[in-house]
Amino acid sequence: MAFGRRKDREQGVVSEEPTQIAADTGIEDQVIPALQPVIRLEGPWDSANLPDGDSLDRVDLGSLLLAPGQGIEVQVQADPATGKITQLTLKTSDSALQLQPYAAPRSGGMWEEIRGQIAGSITSQGGLVEEVTGTFGIEMHAMMKPGDGSAQLAPARFVGIDGPRWFLRGVFLGAAARNPEAAVALESVVRNSAVRRGNEALAVGAPMAMEIPSSVQPVIDEPSSSQGIDPFERGPELSEIR
Repeated sequence: MAFGRRKDREQGVVSEEPTQIAADTGIEDQVIPALQPVIRLEGPWDSANLPDGDSLDRVDLGSLLLAPGQGIEVQVQADPATGKITQLTLKTSDSALQLQPYAAPRSGGMWEEIRGQIAGSITSQGGLVEEVTGTFGIEMHAMMKPGDGSAQLAPARFVGIDGPRWFLRGVFLGAAARNPEAAVALESVVRNSAVRRGNEALAVGAPMAMEIPSSVQPVIDEPSSSQGIDPFERGPELSEIR
């Protein structure tokens, strides 16, 4: 799912209705003008501006570089034919984190614009959502219907981080969606990650491609019980063997 950005041309108001990328959204200019450097005091980082002294051994997934840490399992759902990752999930014993980088406008502000789209998607499926101030600034805490048909709502916590021409969305599931102590290890993964935007022309809101490293041997798994909570599309699941 791509995030759309639509404006009322008469009033200049950004719509909060879910939209697909429209024809007038366009593609980013092929010639990228020089930008002022974005100074970040903490991660996630831009891959071109890692902090001095950074020595983490990150897993290269293409547009996203990860340092999972001890005790965290990395799982991906991907297209077996292309190796393109459609969903990335990091798991602890009682929690999960889904991460996805998106192309963003040079002006930034994606998270502010798409929160309404996420809320609309959740409430249209019978869920509940509220905005709170959390570890990553404004977050969205939700109760959502799981994809297994159960009527019981499950907690989810959405976070968004704006970077230079990229936006990183994270969804915490399980205990980490509500318990700050349970979220510490997965929050560390977010802060230690680096996004590689590159110079490829992408529509604003388009998911940035992630790939399974050639050094990783994937195996087919059955979908886990946490799947279906996130409202975005999924592909076949593969688990990373490290």
